[in-house]
Amino acid sequence: MRMTALAGGAALLAGAGCENSAAKKTTTALPPAQKVKLRVLVVDDPELGQAIERDVRSRTEDDVEVAPVTLDNVVGASRLPADVVVFPTWLLGDFVERGLIRAPSDSLLESDSIAKRDILPLTRLYEMTWGGKVYALPLASSQLVLIYRPDLFEKLKLSVPASWDDYRAAAEKLSDRALLDAGSALQDPWRATVEPTGAGYGGSLLLARAAAYASHRDQASPLFDLAQLEPLIDRPPFVRALSELAASAKSGGQTAIDSPAAAFHEILAGRCGMALAWPSGDGPASEGDLPPLAFAELPGSQAVYNFGQQRWEERRAEEDGHVPLAGMAGWLAAVTTSTSQGAEAEDLAGWLCGAKVSSRIASRSRHGTLFRAAHKSELKLWAKGLPGAAAEQYFDVVRQTQSRAQHLTSVRLPGSARYLAALDRAVNRSTVEGQDPQASLDQAADDWRKITAELGIAPQRAALSRSRGQEAD
Repeated sequence: MRMTALAGGAALLAGAGCENSAAKKTTTALPPAQKVKLRVLVVDDPELGQAIERDVRSRTEDDVEVAPVTLDNVVGASRLPADVVVFPTWLLGDFVERGLIRAPSDSLLESDSIAKRDILPLTRLYEMTWGGKVYALPLASSQLVLIYRPDLFEKLKLSVPASWDDYRAAAEKLSDRALLDAGSALQDPWRATVEPTGAGYGGSLLLARAAAYASHRDQASPLFDLAQLEPLIDRPPFVRALSELAASAKSGGQTAIDSPAAAFHEILAGRCGMALAWPSGDGPASEGDLPPLAFAELPGSQAVYNFGQQRWEERRAEEDGHVPLAGMAGWLAAVTTSTSQGAEAEDLAGWLCGAKVSSRIASRSRHGTLFRAAHKSELKLWAKGLPGAAAEQYFDVVRQTQSRAQHLTSVRLPGSARYLAALDRAVNRSTVEGQDPQASLDQAADDWRKITAELGIAPQRAALSRSRGQEAD
């Protein structure tokens, strides 16, 4: 068994496809067996790549090369010179539509190693599918949750926020140090709540906050008009969400938090009362002096915008006000269409997705979290340092979130990185530069129109239809 060193991304993409390693000498009369050499590209997460390298090195006899590449390396690539690619969930549609990855076999999907029914519903039914067909296998999912200080909530007689209005009211009370200081052991700088608004997350956070506002029962596509592919992100539900996000950021008065993992570390350090985040595998090794923590789903809303009638409405009594965002981050593994070793590549992708291996690997990434029922037995890898009861509560919240009847899917069209970057810029303009949210989103909508026009309205419209679960051509 041999593992090559991590290769440079640009050099790898410039190189040829797969090649067999040299045969080892043998003392038998039989010809030497050719060891299988597989290449794995890992997009934009060196930590994840290193975790895959370590696990493959210690647990397989195959000769495997793991290579980190940047998003820029793969966005314009006409082929992926590798056998397996590990990539952010929101890139799935981009890769499928450009013919860069192929669907796994039915035999693999139905195998005990994949244990498909063990994968939580939102990941199984949406994040790993395109056009009603599975194209990739999950290595990590991404569900933002609300993490809060139960001791402070009890002190202030606060209930867990069920709506974004409740969340804002709780933040107002948590920002009052005069109410909190006595016996609360708060750290400086103190913020009522922290939210990940950095590049790569700001736009997705906006979508997560707007999901309940924009997901009307009669609205098939909350992000784009289906007929003309006109962007809808400058409409009232998104403007409302950005206005609330900007107000939350302004009340904090501190530097923006880059990622959910960074937000998690802020509440671990005792510097805030709430955080929109997920636990990170690089947390403390033991409970130590950690503040008490509790977990809940992101707030929802009974108010929802009717795009057709152009008005706000109250949800029906039987409708769920919690609407999670699918595909915010997380990781998928897929077999490339350029591989000449499809069976071996598929075996490797399936092995990486298995319950034990995926828990070891995914917990090393700061950009994803658990996605299987079986991961409950591995909670210490994600919720490192948290008391057992808090870790189990986190798992239960993720499972409940993934089981909701309705969800909003992030942008997964070809050009997804560009669409999401435009939303990142809109969030930055309003949360950092103080621009009016409507003006910020008007500019983002213009950016989206230009991206769509460049890529072609007709192919993007067809991709949008497939993204909604219709059969791929």
